[in-house]
Amino acid sequence: MTDQQAGLIAKAERSIRVAEMLVGTGDTDFSVSRSYYAMFYLAEALLLGEGERFSSHGAVLSALGRRFAVTGRIPKHVHQHMHRAYEAREAGDYHIANEIADDVASTQVERAREFLALVKRMLDPDDEATSEA
Repeated sequence: MTDQQAGLIAKAERSIRVAEMLVGTGDTDFSVSRSYYAMFYLAEALLLGEGERFSSHGAVLSALGRRFAVTGRIPKHVHQHMHRAYEAREAGDYHIANEIADDVASTQVERAREFLALVKRMLDPDDEATSEA
């Protein structure tokens, strides 16, 4: 794992912690945004390992699907979860009223944690602490 990848993982971990706190305060719109960004940072970390870097969210989602989900390197549902997180983030960020239900925000946090554990295992398979995450 490179320093850049480790930095993205650390940023994803912080985003997940904040997303979890925001669910508890009822700020579910902001929570889904942080959960999505956690997944985005994790996707970037995986793609960096392939020598790829993108500036747009759509390009990251597409490359993650092409390089990892279609090839079976990550489960397809993880890629689908990231798409749903992107849609929830758009609703949370661009709708004036907070229309995100608590259970939706909590689910996004759980999915971000699942992706985090997967990426840690993929990028550092010899680390026992990440293998048990």
